[in-house]
Amino acid sequence: MKTFALLLALFLPLPGWALVKPATVITIEDFDTLWKDGSAWSFANGPEFPGAKGSFDRTKTTARSGKYAGKLAFDFTGGGTYVQAALQTPASPFLKSIKLWIKSPVETRLTFRYTDQTGQTLQKSFNVPVEEWTEQTITISGFQGYWGGANDGKIHGAPKAIAFLAENTGLKTGAVYLDDIRLVKSETGEAPINQNSETVAATFGKGDDWRLDGKGAGGKSSYANGVLTY
Repeated sequence: MKTFALLLALFLPLPGWALVKPATVITIEDFDTLWKDGSAWSFANGPEFPGAKGSFDRTKTTARSGKYAGKLAFDFTGGGTYVQAALQTPASPFLKSIKLWIKSPVETRLTFRYTDQTGQTLQKSFNVPVEEWTEQTITISGFQGYWGGANDGKIHGAPKAIAFLAENTGLKTGAVYLDDIRLVKSETGEAPINQNSETVAATFGKGDDWRLDGKGAGGKSSYANGVLTY
């Protein structure tokens, strides 16, 4: 009886503790069994900034698990700003975050887009640290831009679609690979609040460590009290 009581005490929560329910994670794309005919995906070459070329499909050449991975190919030799692969998510719950495996050139800036129930699209950018398969968690907050729909920067409901962009910031040709895309359900059953933070980098006051550097003859150029004269 003493042994049983000791074991029971070890597994009971202490006063003030709460048992945390594991987050619900839903795999929505593995590019194998969930791919079907790929009709939930669409490709765009950023037509508002002409010049980019590319494609989106699944491939066997660089799969992380299973036989296939998603391949977002880009070609910026003719200009353009980005290419995009978008996935329709009509049955999505309210989300806390999105998890996926991604492989991308380090130089290529990536962007995530979230289209809410009003048709508003919110976006934020990120990079991967190494050019190998890396698990990435994208929180549904901290968006850096928005447009369309409610156009207020607030998240209205679960996503109608999500998208992944490769931007023209590094290599002119290449590919970004995606695999095992998962939705992490919000524990509150509500869309998270889109929170942004701002940091003051400079006030141009006396305490800021600014100086004037240049090459060649500077003439009468000067910097004083937050004013650059040249």
